[in-house]
Amino acid sequence: MDKQCVAAAGYLSIFLVPALFLAGSAIDRPWLAFGVVILVFPMARAAFGALPAAGAPQWRESVATALDRLPVVFAVVMPVVVIWGLALLTPTEN
Repeated sequence: MDKQCVAAAGYLSIFLVPALFLAGSAIDRPWLAFGVVILVFPMARAAFGALPAAGAPQWRESVATALDRLPVVFAVVMPVVVIWGLALLTPTEN
């Protein structure tokens, strides 16, 4: 795996909040995603550093295409995750 693919993999963190919502819903802690976003994400810059002064790198065409399609994948995943998470939170009749 080359350096650009590893650097671009950080953009996959957009799927962290939906995954935390599902995990929180499964363990009856739906606030888990909100808590991580409010408490942990602000510390990310201190932990991982800021974007270099040069800005974003020039991506190879294949990496740029994958990054371009990432919001489309997110737009499909997010409603599914919300519906699934809400179904986990809905009390069931016994």
